[in-house]
Amino acid sequence: MSLLPGYGTASESDSEEAPPAKLWAHLGQGDPAVAKRERVLMEILDTEEAYINDLKNCIQFVIDPLDIQSQTTIPIIPAEDVKKIFATIPLVYDLNKKLFDMLCQRIARWSTLDNIGDIFSQFAPMLKMYIAFVSNYGQSVKRIAQLKKERPWFASFVDHIQKNKAIRGLESYLILPVQRLPRYVLLLREMYKHTPAQHADHALLGTVSCVNPLACSAC
Repeated sequence: MSLLPGYGTASESDSEEAPPAKLWAHLGQGDPAVAKRERVLMEILDTEEAYINDLKNCIQFVIDPLDIQSQTTIPIIPAEDVKKIFATIPLVYDLNKKLFDMLCQRIARWSTLDNIGDIFSQFAPMLKMYIAFVSNYGQSVKRIAQLKKERPWFASFVDHIQKNKAIRGLESYLILPVQRLPRYVLLLREMYKHTPAQHADHALLGTVSCVNPLACSAC
């Protein structure tokens, strides 16, 4: 289904293709104590992969078409609105893609003695860019509602996205970064819980078990 004339399509059949085996599919087996820790790691990887794929779809099927079309004489929405509503998402995608790639590189040679706390420790300060997005989220949702009332073409565009089961709805994309930060906190705390005190990762995870810059003051 073409979301805007001349731009990309999102086919529901694409999501039905059998995915390749995941790099971390072998984790979570063997010794029960080790398996608990590795199952949390698997959840981190599964949810991170899904997250960056969603962000990528948002850029490909929402942001890029609207950005390109906003440069025309009759834009669906003004370029200023595209920037204000979506500007942070490509930055978040780039950051989290790097995080995911580093985790995958670690998993490719994974042993029970390996760590992930050092990777999250490196990325935790950069996750503060989420503050701007979270702070702007409420205003973005209000502006989208206003634009749908003022601009029928935009309302139609949003409706097309909503009806396509292969991708998320517009508001659903916007809330993804807001929901991801608390998820990091929960998962890293769970990883810390199941990491033995004598393991090198225990101390590393202890420094980043609260990576949410909005909540760290309460940790």
